[in-house]
Amino acid sequence: MKILRAFLLSIMAFSCSTAFSLDQEVSICALQSESTGDRAFLRICGSRISVNGCDSSLYAVWDMTDHQGAAMYSTALAAFMGDKKVIIRLDEKTCSGLYDVTTMIRIIK
Repeated sequence: MKILRAFLLSIMAFSCSTAFSLDQEVSICALQSESTGDRAFLRICGSRISVNGCDSSLYAVWDMTDHQGAAMYSTALAAFMGDKKVIIRLDEKTCSGLYDVTTMIRIIK
């Protein structure tokens, strides 16, 4: 019974964390990181509306101070070099400065 309860709680926690997010397919026009290595900026080609409600929709940004952020930068760089589109995940609420914060980057074949 305790195992079933733990399993159900973990499923509920996962579904709550992804329930309020939006995946968006974009092309990368430029990619850069701050000189301090704290944040990365992905310049999105074309026009779009900020789904997070930020002041600008030109860039998606993320924190690079942990391994996940560094892995996201590597993924974005591989997509940029290979001229591939990516899917970015936006939580529809978080901004960093003027730009949307993304929590995931996935290359599309």
